[in-house]
Amino acid sequence: MSAGDRFEPLRQYVWDELDRRNWSMVRLSREAGISHSTISNVLNHVSAPTLRFFQCIAQAFRVEIVDLLVLAGYIPPRPPRLAQEEQLLAAFRRLDPEHRVILLAMARVLPQPREAIEALPAVLEGESYQDAGHPDL
Repeated sequence: MSAGDRFEPLRQYVWDELDRRNWSMVRLSREAGISHSTISNVLNHVSAPTLRFFQCIAQAFRVEIVDLLVLAGYIPPRPPRLAQEEQLLAAFRRLDPEHRVILLAMARVLPQPREAIEALPAVLEGESYQDAGHPDL
């Protein structure tokens, strides 16, 4: 891919998302909080995307900015997630904040010795691992 084509995967992604969502550039401009001309200039090869462009487009499409930076070639792709990771992440996102804290506490102690797992109820009640009798965790 030549230097002139560097942003083509990003541009194509944005065009595809506009089509998929049935959005115009005007709608994207409104959702992203950046000018129509800025979007048009990037998509029509007039200018390169700026950090603000990435931030605004990620916000409008509700995607992670990292994914857009990968498309633009600024950072390497993430290793693919396992199916279980995707399932866990989807389940985590459905939880309310209180249950997220509980799930994170459980995840932190799972690789620990049995004593740490037994301390989980106390930790969930607000004690530290050290208060629950496990100073080295």
